[in-house]
Amino acid sequence: MTQETELTQFLARIQSSDAGVRYAAWRAAGPMGAAAIPALAPLIVAPDKGVAKAAKGALETIVHYAARPGANREAQA
Repeated sequence: MTQETELTQFLARIQSSDAGVRYAAWRAAGPMGAAAIPALAPLIVAPDKGVAKAAKGALETIVHYAARPGANREAQA
């Protein structure tokens, strides 16, 4: 699976109408990395508050993942 395909599928899960699917995507967002940030940023102001919360949570998860010890490459991205 290509990174673009993974990102597309991830974004679909973040915007899912199922809160459980959104939450699972949010919690697993870390490895999506910096490539996901431009696509997630506009979603934090989505009219659907569940989607907005999941997008914000996913952004935080990505940042925390990049800040973990030994993640120099992710942190630089």
